[in-house]
Amino acid sequence: MSMKKILVFVIFICLACNSIETYAQASMQFQPDMIEDYPDVYPEFPGGIDSLTAFLKRNFQYPSEELKSRTEGVTQVSFIVDMLGKLKEITIGVSSGNKNFDAEAIRLVKKMPNWKPALLNERKVEMYFALPIVFKLR
Repeated sequence: MSMKKILVFVIFICLACNSIETYAQASMQFQPDMIEDYPDVYPEFPGGIDSLTAFLKRNFQYPSEELKSRTEGVTQVSFIVDMLGKLKEITIGVSSGNKNFDAEAIRLVKKMPNWKPALLNERKVEMYFALPIVFKLR
Protein backbone atom coordinates (compact mmCIF):
# COMPACT_ATOMS: atom_id res chain seq x y z
CA MET A 1 0.00 0.00 0.00
CA SER A 2 1.47 3.39 -0.92
CA MET A 3 2.30 5.99 1.67
CA LYS A 4 -0.27 8.36 0.11
CA LYS A 5 -3.01 5.81 0.78
CA ILE A 6 -1.81 5.15 4.33
CA LEU A 7 -1.05 8.70 5.28
CA VAL A 8 -3.83 11.20 5.45
CA PHE A 9 -3.52 14.21 7.63
CA VAL A 10 -5.92 16.96 8.36
CA ILE A 11 -4.88 20.47 9.15
CA PHE A 12 -7.21 22.67 11.09
CA ILE A 13 -6.74 26.40 11.11
CA CYS A 14 -7.95 28.08 14.28
CA LEU A 15 -8.32 31.80 14.00
CA ALA A 16 -8.49 33.55 17.34
CA CYS A 17 -12.01 34.74 16.50
CA ASN A 18 -13.19 31.14 15.96
CA SER A 19 -11.41 29.49 18.86
CA ILE A 20 -11.71 31.61 21.99
CA GLU A 21 -10.79 28.77 24.36
CA THR A 22 -7.65 27.85 22.43
CA TYR A 23 -6.74 31.52 22.12
CA ALA A 24 -7.20 32.11 25.85
CA GLN A 25 -5.07 29.10 26.82
CA ALA A 26 -2.10 29.94 24.62
CA SER A 27 -2.22 33.71 25.00
CA MET A 28 -1.08 33.38 28.61
CA GLN A 29 2.40 32.57 27.28
CA PHE A 30 2.85 36.07 25.87
CA GLN A 31 2.75 39.52 27.39
CA PRO A 32 -0.75 40.80 26.55
CA ASP A 33 0.38 44.43 26.18
CA MET A 34 2.58 43.43 23.22
CA ILE A 35 -0.19 41.83 21.18
CA GLU A 36 -3.43 43.15 19.74
CA ASP A 37 -6.36 41.05 20.93
CA TYR A 38 -9.08 42.22 18.55
CA PRO A 39 -7.76 43.70 15.31
CA ASP A 40 -10.01 44.79 12.47
CA VAL A 41 -8.21 42.37 10.12
CA TYR A 42 -6.57 39.16 11.36
CA PRO A 43 -3.13 37.95 10.20
CA GLU A 44 -3.21 35.83 7.06
CA PHE A 45 -0.90 33.42 5.31
CA PRO A 46 -0.09 34.83 1.82
CA GLY A 47 -2.86 33.60 -0.46
CA GLY A 48 -5.20 32.67 2.41
CA ILE A 49 -6.26 29.36 3.92
CA ASP A 50 -6.05 27.40 0.66
CA SER A 51 -2.43 28.50 0.17
CA LEU A 52 -1.61 27.66 3.80
CA THR A 53 -3.12 24.19 3.39
CA ALA A 54 -1.15 23.66 0.15
CA PHE A 55 2.07 24.83 1.85
CA LEU A 56 1.56 22.43 4.74
CA LYS A 57 0.76 19.50 2.43
CA ARG A 58 3.92 20.17 0.38
CA ASN A 59 6.19 20.47 3.39
CA PHE A 60 4.62 18.08 5.92
CA GLN A 61 6.63 15.00 6.94
CA TYR A 62 4.94 12.44 9.19
CA PRO A 63 7.59 11.33 11.72
CA SER A 64 8.78 7.85 10.73
CA GLU A 65 8.61 6.33 14.23
CA GLU A 66 5.02 7.46 14.61
CA LEU A 67 4.14 6.24 11.13
CA LYS A 68 5.49 2.76 11.93
CA SER A 69 3.70 2.62 15.29
CA ARG A 70 0.56 4.26 13.81
CA THR A 71 0.61 6.98 16.46
CA GLU A 72 -1.68 9.99 16.03
CA GLY A 73 -1.99 13.29 17.85
CA VAL A 74 -2.60 17.03 17.74
CA THR A 75 -0.01 19.75 18.32
CA GLN A 76 -0.90 23.42 18.52
CA VAL A 77 1.84 25.83 17.51
CA SER A 78 1.61 29.35 18.93
CA PHE A 79 3.36 32.36 17.45
CA ILE A 80 3.14 36.07 16.92
CA VAL A 81 2.76 37.65 13.50
CA ASP A 82 4.63 40.94 13.86
CA MET A 83 3.98 44.23 12.07
CA LEU A 84 6.18 43.15 9.14
CA GLY A 85 4.45 39.76 8.87
CA LYS A 86 7.39 37.84 10.35
CA LEU A 87 6.60 34.94 12.65
CA LYS A 88 8.27 35.16 16.04
CA GLU A 89 8.11 33.52 19.45
CA ILE A 90 7.21 30.20 17.81
CA THR A 91 6.39 27.74 20.58
CA ILE A 92 4.22 24.76 21.35
CA GLY A 93 0.96 26.16 22.73
CA VAL A 94 -0.60 22.79 23.44
CA SER A 95 1.60 19.71 23.10
CA SER A 96 0.45 16.44 21.63
CA GLY A 97 2.58 14.75 24.25
CA ASN A 98 4.79 13.46 21.44
CA LYS A 99 8.14 15.21 20.96
CA ASN A 100 8.37 14.20 17.29
CA PHE A 101 4.95 15.66 16.46
CA ASP A 102 5.82 18.84 18.35
CA ALA A 103 9.18 19.11 16.52
CA GLU A 104 7.55 18.62 13.11
CA ALA A 105 4.91 21.26 13.84
CA ILE A 106 7.60 23.78 14.89
CA ARG A 107 9.68 22.93 11.79
CA LEU A 108 6.70 23.60 9.51
CA VAL A 109 5.94 26.99 11.04
CA LYS A 110 9.59 28.07 10.97
CA LYS A 111 9.67 27.27 7.25
CA MET A 112 6.67 29.53 6.46
CA PRO A 113 7.04 32.76 4.52
CA ASN A 114 6.03 36.09 6.04
CA TRP A 115 2.31 36.54 6.60
CA LYS A 116 0.09 39.55 6.02
CA PRO A 117 0.04 41.30 9.41
CA ALA A 118 -3.07 42.14 11.42
CA LEU A 119 -4.58 45.60 11.00
CA LEU A 120 -6.21 47.86 13.55
CA ASN A 121 -7.51 51.23 12.40
CA GLU A 122 -5.64 50.66 9.13
CA ARG A 123 -2.26 50.30 10.86
CA LYS A 124 -0.25 47.10 11.14
CA VAL A 125 -0.19 45.50 14.60
CA GLU A 126 1.29 42.39 16.18
CA MET A 127 -1.14 39.56 16.75
CA TYR A 128 -1.02 36.19 18.44
CA PHE A 129 -1.93 33.20 16.27
CA ALA A 130 -2.50 29.52 17.13
CA LEU A 131 -2.23 26.83 14.49
CA PRO A 132 -3.30 23.29 15.45
CA ILE A 133 -1.83 20.52 13.31
CA VAL A 134 -3.52 17.14 13.42
CA PHE A 135 -1.36 14.06 12.81
CA LYS A 136 -3.80 11.40 11.66
CA LEU A 137 -3.44 8.11 9.82
CA ARG A 138 -6.20 6.30 8.05
